[in-house]
Amino acid sequence: MQDQSGRSSDSIDKVSALLDKYKGVTSICNRLSEMENGGTLGAKVVKYFTDELQNKRDTIMTILEPTLETLKKEMEEVQSGISILTKMMNIIQDIPSKAVHENGASTEGVNGEDSNNRCKTDVMVILFEECKKVFSICDRLSAMENVDETMGSSYVKCFTEEYKKKRDTIVTILEPTLETLTKEMDEVQSWFSSLTTMVNTIQENQSSDTNLEDSNKRRKTEETSNEFENTVYVTNVNKDASREDVKEAFESKYGSVSSVRLHGITPLRKIAYVVFQSKKDATKAKQSKDDFKVRGRIVKVKSYRTKKTNGCKQIYCGDCPPRAEKDDVKNAFKDCGVINKVDKQGTAWIVLFHEEEAADKAVAMNEKCLFGNDIKTRVDYDSSKM
Repeated sequence: MQDQSGRSSDSIDKVSALLDKYKGVTSICNRLSEMENGGTLGAKVVKYFTDELQNKRDTIMTILEPTLETLKKEMEEVQSGISILTKMMNIIQDIPSKAVHENGASTEGVNGEDSNNRCKTDVMVILFEECKKVFSICDRLSAMENVDETMGSSYVKCFTEEYKKKRDTIVTILEPTLETLTKEMDEVQSWFSSLTTMVNTIQENQSSDTNLEDSNKRRKTEETSNEFENTVYVTNVNKDASREDVKEAFESKYGSVSSVRLHGITPLRKIAYVVFQSKKDATKAKQSKDDFKVRGRIVKVKSYRTKKTNGCKQIYCGDCPPRAEKDDVKNAFKDCGVINKVDKQGTAWIVLFHEEEAADKAVAMNEKCLFGNDIKTRVDYDSSKM
């Protein structure tokens, strides 16, 4: 019994260890499922590992854990009975010698033998009644020479069969299952490096993608900001002036020019967008108070983009076709939001929206052809009072 109980206890310890390991395995699946970009990075592999591990975990939780709890209780029951059994076995073994000593040599006849048997019978009845729940007693009783086959044989048979069932549970079910689980556990452990690498890759890619996206946004914002700051808006340009005329005129007075965009607004004049290579030269051109001519005609230089004030709902729409009407302007900006008012200002239009967000959408349409022709319209924030 000692060998068998030791073997069972070892099996239970191994299963307990496996359960703990399997419970730990599921944590990595939870980490994977929480990854935002897990769907684009090894999604099929992650799903496979997650499903496989979950299936193995469910097998243990629903089948082995209850079995383990039962076996633990039985082991505790058997262990608690060992000391009692040992004492009882010693009592049984001492019965013949005590009987002989008490009755003396003169009683060794038939009467002495009957008395001895009655004594043994009384003790055995008490013993079996008290120890029915302890299965290991049958092994010890069967091995004792001084136990008569006619005394308690039915008890021994009963205990033997019951104990065999419990032993078979451990030997034929638990141990093969333990062996299978050990192999599966080795397999699961072999996945850990791959899974850990995958988790790290996903996290690194998340971080990398986020950093790249933020970097791209910052770069685009900086490029747009630089272009706005380096660009000036020029009106009243001579209708005969070319891009080269405008570029040479501005470079001769203010500094190096990267590009010039020239648009014909009316038969009499044009507008231009001049992009300087440096913010300093663009600022100098915008702040200059001197009359400045291109092909003999004085031009007006303004900032390319007006700085938006908080709560601004009003926009300036310039470079519109000469024949544009109020309804044309409303139709051009109808998708931006509710328009409260539209006023004409020279050849330009001022549009007041109901919401600030609508004004932002309108300004985003800057330099687009809004009136069904090839003329790019200038749209900017406006702080003047209507």
